[in-house]
Amino acid sequence: MTSKEKDLMAPFARVPPQFYQLTSKVQLEQVWRDESLSLRDRSLITVTALVGLNRMEQLPRYLERALDNGLNKE
Repeated sequence: MTSKEKDLMAPFARVPPQFYQLTSKVQLEQVWRDESLSLRDRSLITVTALVGLNRMEQLPRYLERALDNGLNKE
């Protein structure tokens, strides 16, 4: 997990350890790092899901990551 991801996950450290482990280990390390899709495609799917679910408060950080992962504004 990168230092940026650790910073994003810091608030979860205050909740039950099992929830933190599920979120950090399973979601960020196993699911997100699954190589069956490229980072670009995973970012595209994530951003699309956030827009579809109207989760605009989460969009800025995922858009930043998506740009880092190869998506562009076009």
